Amino acid sequence: MSLNIAIDPANASPVSQGALPDGDYPMKIVDAADKVSKKGNRMIEVVLETDDAKAQRVWHYFNLFHANPDVQRIALSEFTQLGMAIGVAKVDDTDELIGRQLSVTLKTDTSEYGDRNKAVKFAALSSPAPAAAQPPNLPWKAA
Repeated sequence: MSLNIAIDPANASPVSQGALPDGDYPMKIVDAADKVSKKGNRMIEVVLETDDAKAQRVWHYFNLFHANPDVQRIALSEFTQLGMAIGVAKVDDTDELIGRQLSVTLKTDTSEYGDRNKAVKFAALSSPAPAAAQPPNLPWKAA
């Protein structure tokens, strides 16, 4: 099958869109996988994407299986926060996370390679406040 697609440099987007300003963003989990770090530690990688036209991505790593118990404790706390934000009580497979929406607090992490976003908090998406309900007519309260 022939593609016949012209490559025009004007259509290329920049390699990096840069870090988003610090703040809370509605995001969706677009990928999640059980991986092994360069140092040989098993971890869960979650890819979050902003819920807007720019669709910027942020990678977060949960070191749930790290040899250091303090690292495990922090990772479990973060993963629990993620689970509560997306409304799950148990995760058996990373695929269960994909497509879930949540609010993510991002902070800027600066390094020699430039600025990048780091997820520092996971929360459920805010829903609009429900309409105020009328109090029930109670027989002992006279009108």
